[in-house]
Amino acid sequence: MVFSYLTNGMIALGGMLFPFYTMYLIVLRPFMNDLDTVLVPWIFYLTHPVFRNKSSNHIVISSRDRIIS
Repeated sequence: MVFSYLTNGMIALGGMLFPFYTMYLIVLRPFMNDLDTVLVPWIFYLTHPVFRNKSSNHIVISSRDRIIS
């Protein structure tokens, strides 16, 4: 969500600072918003701890090895 505010803000600021390039910025705006739609889930997937690989340092002892006399 923040990325879309940044891209739209950059386009608005760029349109004020460079009025001759406003039409080019308006043409780029939908593509930048689509890029935001694609990037945000990937960033979430790559950084959230739920999606990280679990460590395989578990020690498994079978019941056959634990013979009690």
